[in-house]
Amino acid sequence: MKYLSLISILILLAISAFSQWEDPQINQWKSQQDNRLTQVHRAADDYDVKFYFLDIALDDQSIAIEGTAQIDLVLTNGAASAIELDFDNAMNVSAVRKDGMSSGYDHSNNIISIPLSKARTEDLISIEVDFSGNPPYGMFHGHDDTWDIDCTFSLSEPFDAMGWFPVKQDLTDKADSSWVFVTVPDHLMAGSNGLLDQVIDNGNGTETYEWKSSYPIDYYLISVAIADYTDASIYAHPEQSEDSILIQNFVYNSDGYLAANEWSMNQSIPIMEALCDALGLYPHHDEKYGHCIVELNGGMEHQTMTSIRDFGFALVAHEMGHSWFGNYVTCGTWQDIWINEGFAVYSEFITHEAMSTEAEQRNYLQLSMDQAKTYNNGSVYVPIEEANSVGRIFDYYLTYKKGGMLVHMIRYLIDDDEVFFQVLHEFLATYGNSTATGEDFRAILETVSCLDFENFFDEYYYGEGFPEYNINWYQKNNTVYIESNQTTTASETPLFTIPLEYRLFFSDGDSLSVKLANTNNSEIFEVESDRQVTHIEVDPDIWVLCNKTIQQVESIPTQQIDLKTYPNPFTSSFTIETGSFNEVHFTIVDTNSKILYQGLMKNGFLNIDLSDLPIGVYYLTVETDKRELQRKKIVKL
Repeated sequence: MKYLSLISILILLAISAFSQWEDPQINQWKSQQDNRLTQVHRAADDYDVKFYFLDIALDDQSIAIEGTAQIDLVLTNGAASAIELDFDNAMNVSAVRKDGMSSGYDHSNNIISIPLSKARTEDLISIEVDFSGNPPYGMFHGHDDTWDIDCTFSLSEPFDAMGWFPVKQDLTDKADSSWVFVTVPDHLMAGSNGLLDQVIDNGNGTETYEWKSSYPIDYYLISVAIADYTDASIYAHPEQSEDSILIQNFVYNSDGYLAANEWSMNQSIPIMEALCDALGLYPHHDEKYGHCIVELNGGMEHQTMTSIRDFGFALVAHEMGHSWFGNYVTCGTWQDIWINEGFAVYSEFITHEAMSTEAEQRNYLQLSMDQAKTYNNGSVYVPIEEANSVGRIFDYYLTYKKGGMLVHMIRYLIDDDEVFFQVLHEFLATYGNSTATGEDFRAILETVSCLDFENFFDEYYYGEGFPEYNINWYQKNNTVYIESNQTTTASETPLFTIPLEYRLFFSDGDSLSVKLANTNNSEIFEVESDRQVTHIEVDPDIWVLCNKTIQQVESIPTQQIDLKTYPNPFTSSFTIETGSFNEVHFTIVDTNSKILYQGLMKNGFLNIDLSDLPIGVYYLTVETDKRELQRKKIVKL
């Protein structure tokens, strides 16, 4: 296909493609967020937001904003005495109305509190807030030197919507719909969520862009972007729909911009079609997908209208993938940000599978695995003590790259692409237009795949680090012995039990793959083969997050069982301990090698009654199925 020749170049951009937190422009904002907790107040659960309507004025020269926010809601607590909205104290509130009537209010501690005379759980309540100011966070101004364009844009994730409009910052309370009306100087354009219903000429040198969306939306996905734009809309034609999907691109209205970026912009079409093929029809197909170009080092998946730096392949694929994971289904807690970012990272690989060569796919996977191993510790799941740290929530190596490779390993463990994508479809169908946690995904995963993922989640999602394997092998007669010694990079997770693929290559040119899992840190596996093995590759198709070295040796050294026997001499009962070996075969013979007792001991401990043996000398042999062997003399008195 005509777009393949550039993908090799574009893949190199993957490392910086989508991290919305890397721009030096917002370093100060990051530090502010790291020291500011999410607003948690007594009325957070007292009402359910139904509708957001922002009617605001902005331009491209500053972040100054003024306008009105309308929040329609239904009370869920009949005893509620006030409605509380998150809004930073640095912003000005000039008036509040409740159901169109002027209302008293208090604006302090970053909360607007509107008193209720009586609880009305059965009615829709409409709150309007007139506000203005220079947002302390959540709104940004930038200038592109190359194209000499200014822009103003919002970026609210995770905690900063309250910096520029009154809001309820609660992940699990999605509004049913939203409108954003933006008045700008008439030489500018304003992009936002949903469909552009109309543009009104106000007759005073300004125009109002009226955007309306009927889809449920989380608070931080509501957005605006203002610049001297031109509309470069294109259309995708997924097989899942008879209708086309509008991809509305608001790009800089500067000489040469479109000519320089049109080819990469048009790759949004096959990316959309590839993601629809894999994940199901684009969830917001009745409205649009879109891009607003802004001065952001990366992108932000504002629902139906991504704010984006440029049209880099991985960047577009990542942000578009959020339409399914991060917009349609949104993480239920910031600790479970993997639901958003891990699956968006894997959307990049899904598009590579559809659009690039096998070599380019391997390059992408290898780069992602290497990046995911940047830290020797740290979990994909965000610990509670770090749940308010923006840097930790959006850690590029843990949340993004390691999170994406977890999805890849789940696909490997299922070992059936039809079932893997069935899991994704079922998860999206179950939690679409709502929120979900990692455990919610695991429940769907286990139900659909009929596999147990408890160890995998304990080790790779909640656990820290990754395994490192030192592997030796040799062949003797018709048996290939493979010794796997596993250490881990983090003491918090001492063992990873994911099976590794070992591919044995024979002298006749054929090969055989087997999957072997460590149940102890040191294992010796035996693979029967009547053909000569020339070499072995471990994880040849890049499925497992690990480090590994492998070498051929002269023989596999016998591991010694830490054998303890007591009391010795004994009179009746006798105890055997074998340390870390869980399953050990034992045999007791007399001096003529006659077998008197034998069996399998588990958990490294066995107490056996030998009171019926005559006084004398005996021999105990213990052996594992990996050929570790010890023999010891025991005496009965």
